[in-house]
Amino acid sequence: MQKFERVFDQLLQTLITALKSQFPSLGSIPKTTHYFKDILQELTQSQLVSLRALNQLRKVQRYVTQPSQINQETIVFMQQLLAYYQLEAAESNRQSITHSRLAHLFGQLDISSPQAVVNGKADLTDLQKYLNVPVPATAILNRIVNQLPANSHTLTLIIGRSGTGKSQLLSNLQAYHPELFTLPNLYIKDGAGISFDPLTSLDDQLLRDFDGFSDQQLRSNQPLHQIMTIPDVLLKHFARHAQRLGTFTQMIDMIQTTNILDGPPHDLITAQFQFVYIDRLPLYDVTPSGTQSDFLDQLTAKIFSANAYENPFYRAYQADVDQNIISPLHRNFQLLTHPQILTSIKYTLIKSQLENQKVFSIRELLTFFHDIVVPKPDTAKLDNTIFNLMFPEQPQTRILTDLHQCDPVTFQHPKITQLLLQFQETNDKVAFLQAQLNHYHLPSHWFTNSYHFLIDQNTPDIALARWLLRVLYLFDHQNEFFADPVYFRFLKSYTHALNYHYDANLAKLVAVGLQRWYSQTQSDQSAAQVHQLAIPLQLKVYYLTTERRLIKVFCVIFDEFGEHLAQIPISLSLFRLFIKLDQNYVLSPSDRQHHLAFSSFLTDLFTNLNFNYDTRID
Repeated sequence: MQKFERVFDQLLQTLITALKSQFPSLGSIPKTTHYFKDILQELTQSQLVSLRALNQLRKVQRYVTQPSQINQETIVFMQQLLAYYQLEAAESNRQSITHSRLAHLFGQLDISSPQAVVNGKADLTDLQKYLNVPVPATAILNRIVNQLPANSHTLTLIIGRSGTGKSQLLSNLQAYHPELFTLPNLYIKDGAGISFDPLTSLDDQLLRDFDGFSDQQLRSNQPLHQIMTIPDVLLKHFARHAQRLGTFTQMIDMIQTTNILDGPPHDLITAQFQFVYIDRLPLYDVTPSGTQSDFLDQLTAKIFSANAYENPFYRAYQADVDQNIISPLHRNFQLLTHPQILTSIKYTLIKSQLENQKVFSIRELLTFFHDIVVPKPDTAKLDNTIFNLMFPEQPQTRILTDLHQCDPVTFQHPKITQLLLQFQETNDKVAFLQAQLNHYHLPSHWFTNSYHFLIDQNTPDIALARWLLRVLYLFDHQNEFFADPVYFRFLKSYTHALNYHYDANLAKLVAVGLQRWYSQTQSDQSAAQVHQLAIPLQLKVYYLTTERRLIKVFCVIFDEFGEHLAQIPISLSLFRLFIKLDQNYVLSPSDRQHHLAFSSFLTDLFTNLNFNYDTRID
């Protein structure tokens, strides 16, 4: 009997929330010991509902005053009544969400929004100014522009992938430091190669944009200061085109001499040319115990900090709630103000970048925050919580796709198996879920409002189990359920290499991994190749360093004719594979495909080795 009363109380609270969402005037009723009776009285006096609906709600009031009458039939009745009012509340929310201040702000974060793209020569919107977080390139460019000689001929390029904040950086400099842009003969263009003339080709527009730095113009010694933004791939395209033309030899010689367009991006600062890469390094730091990002800390605080005075998003959230505009969007936003959830999300974003050797752009990150907060139309309510929005079945963006391998549903741990078995065997799924979540400081009404997901008989147990794992992960990614010892082993090895400490364990791991990669042949190997590969690979690791969140292993490989020097780049993903190779794992074609560039590199390296088949190298 007590179990039925507990479930009834939970359903009653959810029913009250649905009624308040449909009838905003109920929000002014103070909460007392006879709260539902007061709500019923207001509905009666205001004639807000039909007589039939009032009779049903009066039946609920009888159960409130006489809890001993609550049984299984009562619960079924409450579920049916709740389903009706939640549908009505959803319709109400769909109408009121168009007036939601929070929805309007988040709409500007989506990549499809016109406000998401910054025009480097136009004034920034208030939201764009607010969301600005300085990156290392900000100080570098500020210093360059501040020190430009008046009577010189200089080209300053802000280089980076699309969405990395090139235009934002240029706009911020002009907005906050207008005194830097008072030089005579200063020319600024946001987007080299962009033309508004459909008859002008890309190559012709690039030649026009760079014309001031052709050999002829450089010989003229005319004062000129040119600042442009340009994607890195477009700069490489221009360099190839200019080299063929032969009219930009001074610039092309400088590019080739410094090797700036080949290999890892790096800034180039000379008296005449300043090339600044905005995404030269990932915006996070690695330590033996974990990762940290001042950039992500600042960006997430600007959106999700529970500070109405400083944060326009939280101010909009409060204004909506005051007007009784409450939707899944608002519940997701409220959850993201929870510090532990934000910590877990930042941890996952950094881990995914390390895993895939990618750098998420600012525009991608803002779109990601939009995607995990804003519910999708015509989607099951459970799938519109942040826990499922962050790990969707069909991801539509690069970040959501890359986060798939961090989905706790894919983790393997004995205690996860034990937890899911207990969940499968229990009859009271709601009570089980409540017990698992009691440890966390959930927003006061959130879990109660979520019960209509959990008691829905149409929701398969597997969907609830996946949802539970994701909830546990985002509230506590450090839980032993989700332990990833290989990840922290990589961080430790990375920091050793970063500080030029020789890591004997890492050296041995790489040596064994290369040996086993070398010795494992594919089915189409010729007999001679198989004979050669049967000879153990002789190598020695002598130096470790880092480069763009990779561990670079310098080693020497011996063959019949002497020594071959090799630089082996080890990413987190490759590190995981080497751990498996050390445990006698057999490479699969999918492994080689996943690490295609590395596999091709090793194939070329091994092909050039020569062995005497009659003798082994000592």
